[in-house]
Amino acid sequence: MPPSLAALRLTALGIAQPSASSPVAAVRHLLALQGQDYAGALWSIGLRTPGATAADVEAAQAAGDLVRSWPFRSTLHMVEPTAQLNGHPLSDVVPGMNGMFLSTIVVNGRIAGTWRRTVKAKGVELTAEPWGPLSATAQRGFAKAARAYADYLGVPLVS
Repeated sequence: MPPSLAALRLTALGIAQPSASSPVAAVRHLLALQGQDYAGALWSIGLRTPGATAADVEAAQAAGDLVRSWPFRSTLHMVEPTAQLNGHPLSDVVPGMNGMFLSTIVVNGRIAGTWRRTVKAKGVELTAEPWGPLSATAQRGFAKAARAYADYLGVPLVS
């Protein structure tokens, strides 16, 4: 009988057959690992690293080999500082490697750049910083999202 989809997924995620040689290798295998809280983030790495302890994962973080971040909601993520996002260094999205992500432009499920908000006397200005040319469709999508964001803030969109 072939393995079930669930069994294949647990193996690919490094859970059914943990084999990472270090906490950093566990994170590298999946680009990033997450947890709902700090202990969960540590465990998501530890369960994929045979013999590793919470102290081992924290040591990798203290040494700067792993970066803890909060890019989505309150979920914690651990990534390598050398991780690549669509061919760009993580520092293009996390300047200072302090765990604080810039707002991202996402096109077809891939990060295509970042954007910045500047509050001005007459409203808010949103500046796109794409990593390459944006298609006309992506530009229209960014403009539409910018208008929706200004509406959410209750201020005009200015340039």
